Amino acid sequence: MGKLLEEILPQNSHFDDFQVEHTFEKIGHRVMLLNARRVVQEEGKRQLILLAIEDVSERKRTEEALRLSEERYRITTQLVSDYAYAFRVEENGKLVREWIAGGFEQITGFTPEESQQRGGWRALIYPPDMPIAMRRYKVLLEGKPDVSEFRILRKDGRIRWLRDHGYPIWDAKLGRVVRIYGAAQDITAQKQRELEVRALAEISQIISQEEHFDKLAERLIQAVLPAVPSAEKGSLAVAVDPHHLKVLALVGYSDPAVMGMTYPIEWGYAGRCFRQKRPLLIANIEQDEELRVNSASAPVEEVRKLRSAVVAPLLVDQNPMGVVSFESDLPNAFSHEDLHLLNTLANTLALVLHNVQLHEETGQRLRQLQAVQTVGRALTATMDLGLVFDVLMQQSLAQLGADAVGVLRYNPYLQTLEYAAYNGFRTRQYEQTFVSLATSLAGKAAVERQVVTITDLRALSSGFAQTFRQEGFQAYGAAPLIAKGKLKGVLEVFFRRPFCPEDDWKRLFEMLADHAALAVENAEMFDELRRTTLNISLAYEATIEGWSKALELRDKETEGHTLRVTNLTLQLAERLGVDPSLLPHIRRGCILHDIGKIAIPDTVLLKAGPLSEEEWALMHQHPRLAYEMLASTEYLKPALNIPYCHHERWDGSGYPRRLKGAEIPLEARIFAVVDVWDALTSNRPYRRAWTREEALDYIRSQAGKQFDPVVVQAFLEFMEETE
Repeated sequence: MGKLLEEILPQNSHFDDFQVEHTFEKIGHRVMLLNARRVVQEEGKRQLILLAIEDVSERKRTEEALRLSEERYRITTQLVSDYAYAFRVEENGKLVREWIAGGFEQITGFTPEESQQRGGWRALIYPPDMPIAMRRYKVLLEGKPDVSEFRILRKDGRIRWLRDHGYPIWDAKLGRVVRIYGAAQDITAQKQRELEVRALAEISQIISQEEHFDKLAERLIQAVLPAVPSAEKGSLAVAVDPHHLKVLALVGYSDPAVMGMTYPIEWGYAGRCFRQKRPLLIANIEQDEELRVNSASAPVEEVRKLRSAVVAPLLVDQNPMGVVSFESDLPNAFSHEDLHLLNTLANTLALVLHNVQLHEETGQRLRQLQAVQTVGRALTATMDLGLVFDVLMQQSLAQLGADAVGVLRYNPYLQTLEYAAYNGFRTRQYEQTFVSLATSLAGKAAVERQVVTITDLRALSSGFAQTFRQEGFQAYGAAPLIAKGKLKGVLEVFFRRPFCPEDDWKRLFEMLADHAALAVENAEMFDELRRTTLNISLAYEATIEGWSKALELRDKETEGHTLRVTNLTLQLAERLGVDPSLLPHIRRGCILHDIGKIAIPDTVLLKAGPLSEEEWALMHQHPRLAYEMLASTEYLKPALNIPYCHHERWDGSGYPRRLKGAEIPLEARIFAVVDVWDALTSNRPYRRAWTREEALDYIRSQAGKQFDPVVVQAFLEFMEETE
C-alpha cells in the first residue's frame, strides 16, 4: 500500500475511486475503491495521507450480471423481432419510453431521440391507420395483450407495415397498467404479397362483373390502389392516337377536371413511361428538370402538387396501349418494391383492358368459335352420317343465319355431287340434286376448294336460277368439304333476303365446313372399319365352326353334341346373370371346348375299347393342347376358359391344373354340368343313354364334388321348368 501511495500520489495531489482487486486468504477475491488525500502541516512540517477504502465487490458483481442480462435480452429481441421496446405508463395514461433495442432506426429512419422529439409513437403512425393504433392503445391500458398490424411513416416518407406484439404489466395495488413491453416486426414484404394477391382476386371478380371499358378501368384502378399503401392517388390513361394520352380513370383525386385530361406523350412521367415502354420510379418531381417544368405547366392545381410517383406501361405484345400510375404529394413516397408490384399488376390490367376494348369483335368471334366447337363436339360424338348431317344443318342455320341449307356428297367415280341432306326448303326438289363439278355453283366451290358466294341470284342464267326462284332465294354460299386433302362434298347455304357476307362470316363458314368434312371422313372410316371388322368376325366364326364340324366328323360319337351343349350353356349362363357381353365368348368357348382333341391320335381318340393308363394320360392333355393352340389368337382369348377349364372339378381333383372352387371360371363351371348332362343322356357305342331321372340324380349327387353347387341348383331348376 505504501508503494502504491508513493507511486500514484504525487506531492500536493490526490486521487479518487482508484480500483484495486486483491485476493485475501480468508475472504477471497475483493474489489475495492481507494480515495487518498495528502495533507501538509506547515508548522510542524509534517505530511499526512488520508486514505479511505470502500469494498465494492458485491456492487460490481451485480452490475456485471445486469450488463450480461441486458446483452442477452438485446440479442434475443433482435433474433425474434426487428426491435423491442418498453414504455412506462404514467397515471394520466401518458406513455414514456424507457428503452428501445434492435433495428428501430433501420425500420423507421429515425433515431430513438428524433422519434421522441417528433412526438413519440403517435408521430410514427400512418394517419389512415391511427384508429388501429388508438384501439390498440386502449386495449393495452385495459391490461390485455394485443397483436396488431398497421402502417408507419418513415423519415424518408415511405410507408412500412409493422406487426406489433404488446404486453402490459398490471399493478394490482395501483389498479392500472404501469408498464408496456413490446416487439415489432417489419412485415412490409409479406403485406405486399398479400395485397397483390388480394388485388388480383378483386380484378378477377371485377372482370366477371363489368364489360364497359371506361367503368372497368375505373374499378380496376380502385382495386389496385390499396396494393401500394404509399399511394394517395392513382390514374389510368390510354392512347387515343399515336401521339396523345387521355386520363380515363381516377382514384383519390378530388378535382373532376383531372378526368379526361388529354396530353401529348412527350409530357410528364406518364408520357415518358409510354415512350420508353418501361416502368419508372419518380422519387421527386422537383429534382427532375423536365418533369418539374411539365408539372408547373399542368392545368390542374392538384396535379401540380404531386411530388412522387410510380408509373408502369400497359403493354400488349410489347406495344403500349396506355399507362397506370400512383402518385403522392410527398417526395420519396415509393420504393422499388412498389414499382415492381405496380408493374406486375399493370401487365394484368393491360390484358384485361385490351380484351374489353376489343369486346364486340372478340365477343362475336367467341360466339362463332363456341358454335364451331359445339358443332365439332356434336359431329365427332357420332359416327352416324345421318346424325352428322342433322347437326351440321341445324348449326349452319343458327350460326350462319341461313334460311336453308343442303349437303351434297361427292361421287369420285362419276365426278358428280349428289344429294345427301337438306333443311329449310319449301319443296322436295333439292332431293333430286345431281350436278356435275364443271357446271354448277357447288362444283365451282369444290373445284376451286374455296368458299363461293353469290349476293344476287337474279343475275344467274335461267338454268341456274330455276330452283332458286321456286324457293325464293336471293343469296347463296357454298363451301367445299375437304378432309385430309380429299373432297367429300359441298355444304350449301341459301338466303331468302339480301345478304352480303363479311370476312368473319366466311371464316365461320369455312370452319363449319372443315368440321363437317372431318366428321364425314370419320363416319366413312368407321363404316369401312365396321364392315371390315364384321367380315373378320364372320371369317373367325366360320373357321371356328369349321374346326368343330371337322372334330365331329372325326369323332362320330360327338355328332350334334356341340350344338346342344352350346345352346343349353348360353341359356343357363343368362339364368345365372352372366354379363351379356360375355355370351359371344361363351358361345365360341362351347364350340371349341374339345378342339384340343385334334392333337390326340386316332388310335386313342377312336379306340373302341377302354383306354390304358397311358392313353388316359394323353387324353387328359386335350384342355392344355386347346389352350396352346388358341392362346396366340387375340380374337379367341376371351373364349379360352371353357376349352381350358371344363374338366376341372369343384373339389380340386380335375385336370389339367387341379383348380378348386371359385378358382374355376364361372363359364367353365356352367359348361361342365351341361357337358356331362349331354354326355349321359346321349347314346354311345359302349353304353345306352341314361334316363332323364338317372342323369339328374347323378348331377345332383356331384354337387360340391365335381360341380359347383350353385350351378347345379340353377341347372336343376331350369330342367324342371323346361321338362
